[in-house]
Amino acid sequence: MRTPQQAFVQMATDVATALDIDGENMVPARWAEWIKLPVRENDYAVRTPSGSVRIPHVIVLSRFAKVPKRRPKFSARAVWARDGGRCQYTGESLRPTEGNIDHVLPRSRGGKTSWVNWRLGAQGA
Repeated sequence: MRTPQQAFVQMATDVATALDIDGENMVPARWAEWIKLPVRENDYAVRTPSGSVRIPHVIVLSRFAKVPKRRPKFSARAVWARDGGRCQYTGESLRPTEGNIDHVLPRSRGGKTSWVNWRLGAQGA
């Protein structure tokens, strides 16, 4: 959902194209074409010094930049949250200050410090 202002900016910068919908016909229209279209009886419009401009009901993105996945910071607190505050060996519920983080495959045997190799464990488990 975009505001008319956002839609107009995206169209004017060629990020989006509006669809001119007339009954069952849909015709894509770029900004230069769109501002020349007449305002119909049931259309919403914005008044400008050079005349009224229809507000598009549908815009189609021409280009899409993927949003990077937000990854949590790699820390003992994040591992505690990932594991639901439970010891992975005994199932015991732990407070954030309790327990320790263990490497599943010890570093001395080639284990890496990574999300998949860290587990929350109770002291002495």
